Amino acid sequence: TGFYIATYGLNGNLTSWNKGAEMIMGYTEGEVVGKIDIFQMIPDQVAKSGLMKSMRREILKTGSAESEIDFRKKNGEVFPAYLSASRLRDESGNLMGILAIVQDITERKRAEAALRESEEFSSGLLDNSPNPIMAINPDTSIRYVNPSLERLTGFSAGILIGGKTPYPWWIEGKLKETDREMKELLGKGTKEIEKLFKKKSGELFWVRITTTPEIISGKSRYLLSNWVDITEQKKAGAELRKAKEEWEDTFDAINDFIFITDSTGKVKRVNRSLAALVGKLPGQIAGTQCKELFKCNNSHNGRRKTCSLFRIQNNLPLSEHEVKLEQFGIWVSAQVQVCYGRSGELESLVHVYRDITERKKIEELMLEKQSAEEANRLKSEFVNNISHEIRTPLTSVLGFAETIQRIIRKGKSFDKIPRAVDRIIDSGTHLLSLINDLLDISRIEAGKLELNLEKLSLKSVVDELDFFWNSQFTSKNFNLISEVDHDLPQVMSDRIRLRQILINLLGNAAKFTEKGGTISLGARVDDKGNNLIIRVRDTGIGISQEKQMLIFERFEQIDKSGLMAGAGLGLSISKRLVEMQGGKIWVESETGNGSSFYFTLPVAR
Repeated sequence: TGFYIATYGLNGNLTSWNKGAEMIMGYTEGEVVGKIDIFQMIPDQVAKSGLMKSMRREILKTGSAESEIDFRKKNGEVFPAYLSASRLRDESGNLMGILAIVQDITERKRAEAALRESEEFSSGLLDNSPNPIMAINPDTSIRYVNPSLERLTGFSAGILIGGKTPYPWWIEGKLKETDREMKELLGKGTKEIEKLFKKKSGELFWVRITTTPEIISGKSRYLLSNWVDITEQKKAGAELRKAKEEWEDTFDAINDFIFITDSTGKVKRVNRSLAALVGKLPGQIAGTQCKELFKCNNSHNGRRKTCSLFRIQNNLPLSEHEVKLEQFGIWVSAQVQVCYGRSGELESLVHVYRDITERKKIEELMLEKQSAEEANRLKSEFVNNISHEIRTPLTSVLGFAETIQRIIRKGKSFDKIPRAVDRIIDSGTHLLSLINDLLDISRIEAGKLELNLEKLSLKSVVDELDFFWNSQFTSKNFNLISEVDHDLPQVMSDRIRLRQILINLLGNAAKFTEKGGTISLGARVDDKGNNLIIRVRDTGIGISQEKQMLIFERFEQIDKSGLMAGAGLGLSISKRLVEMQGGKIWVESETGNGSSFYFTLPVAR
């Protein structure tokens, strides 16, 4: 078509390059975009003349500029061109570059040169021009039309020559406007306009008209008008605008929250749904950093989990994820589509956030229901266990009490009475321990359990457990090992509660260790010297990984067969007591390989 369109950044570098440019200049888009500026496409003498800088100032000042200028092709060939440039703005009205329309006016220049050398037309040159050309006298009468113009309009030269305005291709209803523009062309000389005309067949077409006055002896003798058919270009532009409008309508109609960011995380565009959520107009959000818009968690782990740009920059896979937008009080399912440029560089990211708040509420209700059901199950198990735990010693107490009663009534030998009394005391002690556990867990959960923290020696507390070792462990012939030294630093603890923790852990070890097994109690200072780590180790049945996650919960038992006595409160109480004293408790175990329970207490200062 003899012209091309290109866009330039504010620094002069090319940012786009159409097919017409490739045909005229000889460069492919990949060779020039982002790599060559406009000054490398003009001869040195033109660059030094300052014409381009002058045009740039004019564009920034008035919005557009135009001039005839020489360009240099890839093969070194220099050709004259008509350059029409205007400011290019983004949707927010910000200046982003310059739109340049460059028309190769080599043929026109040749025609003009021929006309200046002689008043006679070089009919061969004009007649063979691919562009429609006409010459107009100062009185608007047509002096000459070439075959290209005849073919385009459908009107023959015989009909057109000598005819004055309005010309037959002018459109009814726009005659005054076109006539005014025609007079301006005659008065101002070189000018470029785009007009919609009508062929003889009635078909409408668009042309870009460039006019140049032919001056002989100081007077304008006629006006040379060069046309370029831009009908297809206009259609493509209209289709592009329509497609853009349809895309924008669809983009804004989607209920999901959608926004587009550039490679730095800056928001380029948002849809109406997101704008309504934020409470701003779309244009007010554009330019905001994504992390500021959503008050993102800027910690490394937070960005690793939710920030798509962070994951791309660190070569981490993208995946759909759920995140709570705290400032809006909603949950969303987040997806992202990455867009790369032709050179493979990251260009933009399209984020789609779907509101899943209602689904999350349902899930939370389901979890609450499951938790309630689990609590009811545990409560039922606890009631069954506690009933058994209470019934067994009570039955023993009543049984032996009745035995004593019969002995006394019948006056039989009293030899059996001490043994019966021992059994009654054991059963009563068990009942008292059970009741104390229930009272302790109740006071802990109500926040009413008070501790008497003091500096004390772990060794002294262990020594107080001799009665426990003797009464609990002798019958099963355990190998008992105490590795608690006198020189360990004192700890800040409640003596009674520390003893209770140790008894619970040692009692558990005894319960789940076979006769003849080994149970050891040891302690050491941690690497930083801040805490004493106390360990109870056994060679018993061990605990599975699944059970290790639960054993410190209320009413949870390692053995659910009912063969091992217990209400499932000892470890839960121990955990609470350790934590109340500033420590922590954990277990290391494998099924069949025994267990090691550890807890820490702060070293006294």
